[in-house]
Amino acid sequence: MIALVLAAALATQQGRGPEVMIATDHDRVGVGEVLAFTIRVWSDRTDPVQAELQSLGGFELAGRSEHSDVATGPHPGRTTVIQLQLRAVRPGEWRLGPVQVRQGSAITLSDAITVKVDAGAPAPVSASLNPGLARMLQSASPPGGLGRAGISIAVSNPEVAVGQQVDVITIAWFDRVLRQELRRAPTVESPRIEGVWSYPQPVPGGIAASRSVAGKWYDLFVLHQVVFPLVPGTVQISPARLQYSVPLAYQFFSQEEQFRLESQATTFQVRPLPDSGRVPGFRGAVGRDVAVTQTVNPGSGNQGEPFAIEITITGQGNVALWPQPDLRWPVGGRVYPEAAEEQLVMREGRLGGRKTFKFLLVADSAGTLTLPGLQYPFYDPAGATYRIAAAPPTPIIVAPRGNRMASRAEPPPLRVDA
Repeated sequence: MIALVLAAALATQQGRGPEVMIATDHDRVGVGEVLAFTIRVWSDRTDPVQAELQSLGGFELAGRSEHSDVATGPHPGRTTVIQLQLRAVRPGEWRLGPVQVRQGSAITLSDAITVKVDAGAPAPVSASLNPGLARMLQSASPPGGLGRAGISIAVSNPEVAVGQQVDVITIAWFDRVLRQELRRAPTVESPRIEGVWSYPQPVPGGIAASRSVAGKWYDLFVLHQVVFPLVPGTVQISPARLQYSVPLAYQFFSQEEQFRLESQATTFQVRPLPDSGRVPGFRGAVGRDVAVTQTVNPGSGNQGEPFAIEITITGQGNVALWPQPDLRWPVGGRVYPEAAEEQLVMREGRLGGRKTFKFLLVADSAGTLTLPGLQYPFYDPAGATYRIAAAPPTPIIVAPRGNRMASRAEPPPLRVDA
């Protein structure tokens, strides 16, 4: 079943905001299965749009692709389609959304879609804490004046460069005696973080860790966000919120007393990328262990036939923001760009993956067309230096129109000695 939600734009001083439709290809999946979540944005303006899914619930991000069509002239506008591949990691009934879409100063906030995740499905996907996150959790300072419960925010690094990964975890602290009194799971609301690209991450659905504070044991529940700052300066992190209820008596149907707590707001600092050492052609890519490859399929063909070109960037970092390489196409061919595809991977606490730019090249002349070698400059925050990933030139053999290309070399004739 396909679920659809159409969002209404919030009023802004710039006029009405973009229109948004969100959809899922299923409203019920099993743990380990992948759900397609589509965000479609229409606007009568041509400015770029940024969409943020504010809650993934019991899902993790497995892939992302984005495509935009821009119209100019008397009827300008932009249509952007973003598709997220979400893998179910925890059973339950989860709200996906809302989706916030920003275009300039105009903002649209969609509703949310509810999806049920069944437990008795294919092999579950582990959502255990990675070692880096576990270390953050064990070293995090308890909230000031911690009583029977509390909530705090921990940041992996107080100062980073633009585009560098920052882990933000929201921690709900519960005295073990109090936690055992709870009839239902507490509600934890993660903070708002402006000026960043955010990826919510899966965490254990129950107790993530336990800590002893002042001789008393606390059980910890967590939310995890991986963020990448977009501009230098101070990033503000709003307070996180915790809500829970405690029964007033031991009877099952007794009334409950509700409690609402709020953490302290916090910040981290973002340095601009240095001017020193910046290499020519740098277009803003930030990452670690970045590599670039280019492939052609098929490697040979006839004049007038299309060749599929794929330029793939791999490594650690915010894959979504990696720009297209500076490409130089050979004379004698026509190039048609296709949609870029992204595949995200979280490995040992570091977000990364691959981004593939696809093109069709139609050869207009016979001979050898050579795709020039690629250079992809990027900034490596681990070494605080600029580096260049490179790929060698790639030849394409083009036969005259109508000629049949041999798929492999013919063997020499068999010699029979008298």
